[in-house]
Amino acid sequence: MDQISQLLRDQDGVVSRRQLHEAGLTPGDLARMLRRRELARVHPGVYVEHTGPLTWQQRAWAGVLFAWPAALTHRSAVRAAEGPGRRSGEDRLIEVTVDRQRHLSGDADGVRIRRMRDFEARVQWNLGPPRVRYDDAIIDVAADAPSDLDAVAALADACGSRRTTAARLLRTLAQRPRVPRRTWLENILDDVAQGLPRLRPRPRPRPGA
Repeated sequence: MDQISQLLRDQDGVVSRRQLHEAGLTPGDLARMLRRRELARVHPGVYVEHTGPLTWQQRAWAGVLFAWPAALTHRSAVRAAEGPGRRSGEDRLIEVTVDRQRHLSGDADGVRIRRMRDFEARVQWNLGPPRVRYDDAIIDVAADAPSDLDAVAALADACGSRRTTAARLLRTLAQRPRVPRRTWLENILDDVAQGLPRLRPRPRPRPGA
């Protein structure tokens, strides 16, 4: 039980069935803990050590453990890096990434599963929960934003937070040839890196032009 207690401490009270079995817990032991409400099911094969509402950090751990090996990505990776003071309405959804070659069976409520190239190299496995590197996550958020204004906001917030710089984001972008909006993102970040305040969306064509 010491190993299970350590897992629960390290993972904000969240643990997977696989981890419990590896720690020596039998299926009968797990069923008994669930009956006694010592554990509660979050997703298939994922449990938390209480029956109340989950914190964002617990939901993040639950999403990662459901898809394991997996890591937070996009806005969830940014949220984990920036902390609870940067909450937004999109915190309700936990975004998780797995290796591009994997195909998961089943779904988890409130979790979006993405697939990623160079998965192992882009994840910070030493962090809890594991997450995609901050600069990669910002590029992903900007590239997948529903509009240019939203993409600009993601870049401006990241550079304004001083957690990264336009030059660092440019270096990250250079290592990723298959990014939507790539040329536009490069132009915007290049201007910012040179001190030109051009964080603005692309001009829309005029009707009839």
